[in-house]
Amino acid sequence: MAVLDRIPVTRVSLEAREIRFGPTIATLLAAALFSIGWVAAKACAVLWAGLTWSFVAVRLGWQQGMGGKSVTPGEGGSG
Repeated sequence: MAVLDRIPVTRVSLEAREIRFGPTIATLLAAALFSIGWVAAKACAVLWAGLTWSFVAVRLGWQQGMGGKSVTPGEGGSG
């Protein structure tokens, strides 16, 4: 019981009673919605990068297949 005697139970109880329910729930809801938006933005950024990279790769392959511009080592490719 020595550990429990060192805990200021009355002070914790007093401060816990000062926490208001409405603003606490509003803050938690705002944090959840912000987190969802942040994750969605990051996912869209990754998706956009993948789509644009794929589009350029297909376009360069099409051009090379049609005998147009060829891919030079300085413009991309593996070497």
